[in-house]
Amino acid sequence: MEIGILLGGVALAAGVGGVVGWMVARAVRGEFASNRQEATALAKAQREELREMQDGFRVASREHAEANGDAVRKMFADLALQLDSQHSRALEAFKDVRETVDKQLKELRDDN
Repeated sequence: MEIGILLGGVALAAGVGGVVGWMVARAVRGEFASNRQEATALAKAQREELREMQDGFRVASREHAEANGDAVRKMFADLALQLDSQHSRALEAFKDVRETVDKQLKELRDDN
């Protein structure tokens, strides 16, 4: 006499339930182990991909920072040259004004 029991989609006969149940449990454990291995491999691949992307970002970021540093240094060098040029022109203009004032003062003294 066989009594059918449906367990996890597998019909078990009452007489061989222990063997079939053991086989189902073994298959489920195998599937779980396989899933864990796949998940571990996938997680490892994702970590490796993330590390590679971070390395790429790190290199690009470093290159960008170096380029910005060079651009800033060039801008400050240009600014220094402009300020030096303005300083020289301002000194020349000041000397011209001083000479003009001195000349006018001398003329006023001579007239008096």
